[in-house]
Amino acid sequence: AYAGSDFPVTLACRGALDELSKYDGFEQVSSHFVDGTMEAMEYNSGYYGIPLSQAFNMMFVRTDILEELGLEIPQTWDEMYAVAAVLQRNNMEVGIPATTGMYATLLLQNDGEFYGKDYRSTGFESEEAQEAFKTWTSFFTEYSFPVSYDLYNRFRSGEMPIGITSYNFYTQLEQMAPEISGRWIMVPIPGVRKEDGTINRSTSISNADGTSTTSGLVQNMSVATIVNSSKHKEAAWKFIEWLSAAETQVEYGLGIEAVMGPLGRYTPANLEAFEQMPWTSQQKELLKGQWQQVVVLKETPGGYTITRNLNNAFRRTIYDDENPVDMLNKYNQMMNKELERKYNEFLKAD
Repeated sequence: AYAGSDFPVTLACRGALDELSKYDGFEQVSSHFVDGTMEAMEYNSGYYGIPLSQAFNMMFVRTDILEELGLEIPQTWDEMYAVAAVLQRNNMEVGIPATTGMYATLLLQNDGEFYGKDYRSTGFESEEAQEAFKTWTSFFTEYSFPVSYDLYNRFRSGEMPIGITSYNFYTQLEQMAPEISGRWIMVPIPGVRKEDGTINRSTSISNADGTSTTSGLVQNMSVATIVNSSKHKEAAWKFIEWLSAAETQVEYGLGIEAVMGPLGRYTPANLEAFEQMPWTSQQKELLKGQWQQVVVLKETPGGYTITRNLNNAFRRTIYDDENPVDMLNKYNQMMNKELERKYNEFLKAD
């Protein structure tokens, strides 16, 4: 089966998928990905999926507009606020995703934890989580960033000189906006500067926890699995082993691009395959730099409740002018209740 990264744990806990680490070649196959990627496939000490494609966020900047205004590309969120203020005074906007994936990203950058111990609760009671939620909602309350927008058209026209979205937005601009060629660049997303001077630019990936629920923000991963009812499991594993290999992924990706052009450029999870995609060496270095700070969130039974309740807390904050910490705490109780229920149903017995 071919599905999103939440699929393996969702079905494995119900006994519907075959465990993959028992097959010959599993260790080699699982070594093809960025560290931590396989954790999203793990349930009860077993692995139930193999990643195929993976997309993450980068920041796109109209350098011509920033240069005209005497602005530097923001490296941190504090710098982003300063740049956004100047842009807004000139009737321009910044495109920050209004999805829970953005909250997860801010949480990780502030060294917070998405889940608590044993995944029986969230990690949203911490000070880091509350600060991240206040930052996320303040983009749309205090700084008036738009909640929904068409990044392609606004970026192209110059109305939105800065936007964060999936890295395959690069080929869309390259092919469909030739009039701004040479006037924009792709860079890593802003982060939080640490005491040692480094910048934490962590960004999250998950299908279950809401990081890909809004079009234009594709922070997700597709995987291959084997259903337990299959009568040809060994053959299915051989197929997955072949399909996830760098050579096959490159052939598949280049085949798509040959038919669809650069707009169809594939985003393989296999690092070796990515190296052979038709990016320039400079683009590859930028992408690999951000990729090393990608965090694939662990999937767990009941994860769906996080998407639902974080979105409710977000909407109450920005539309009803409620206190962000109060809303996070209120809806976090509902998240924890459901996670505890699913823990008792699926994990405790194991």
